[in-house]
Amino acid sequence: MESVRINFLGHMVDDLSVEETIAKIEEVIETNSCIVREDLNASKLILMRGSKWLAEAFSQADLINVDGQSIIFASRFLGTPIRHKVSGIDLMERLITCAHHRKYKIYLLGSRPAVVEALASKLVVSHSVELVAGFRHGYFDAIEETEVVADIRNCQPDLVFIGMPSPQREAFISKYKGALSANFIMGVGGAFDVLSGRLSRAPLWMQRCGLEWLFRVYQEPFRLFFRYLKVIPIFSWVVLVEKIRRRRDEDHIPES
Repeated sequence: MESVRINFLGHMVDDLSVEETIAKIEEVIETNSCIVREDLNASKLILMRGSKWLAEAFSQADLINVDGQSIIFASRFLGTPIRHKVSGIDLMERLITCAHHRKYKIYLLGSRPAVVEALASKLVVSHSVELVAGFRHGYFDAIEETEVVADIRNCQPDLVFIGMPSPQREAFISKYKGALSANFIMGVGGAFDVLSGRLSRAPLWMQRCGLEWLFRVYQEPFRLFFRYLKVIPIFSWVVLVEKIRRRRDEDHIPES
């Protein structure tokens, strides 16, 4: 399946729906290939502006969805609208169901020990014992990385979900994606907390209005308040400057 790639503020994204994204992933698994899926949101975009290696790791992903309503709104404001938002948690849920029906195996890496264990247990009950090939928490140091990689490889999963924050997860994926022996690798941020039941997800109306971040801040104010306090004005300023630049360029296009 051919992706419709759009350049958003210097970063290429695949404008695919959830269904198109899943079809592409299934095709990869069936042909025994390997891809890495990334997502773009306002927070990560700002992180990449200050980190050349993170931007490079991001650009090497095989599949990049927009996961943030702010990106959708900004793309419309800039005149190059992106149609589809594919949130990581929605995609993960759909892929888990798909894996269950197609007898794929998954591996869960990340979050706190109690959270990832609760999620694995929940999936075993709701789906099957065979679904979860293995799991491990995300609190390990550089010395333990080879042990973690070996465990994933030995479990032989088809899909690996990595619930670690940026930029740690991008660094891990970039370094070890070839050693995991999985067909699909995806970073999912805080999805483990929601799917395990530790946190709730924002109401649908807040998701559609681009206010899911506000609900997350409400649930975890000490961890997220200052992050969004920094990201929102910087992202807004970057988009506004780009709009002014494009308007200026249009004004200077010579008439034919």
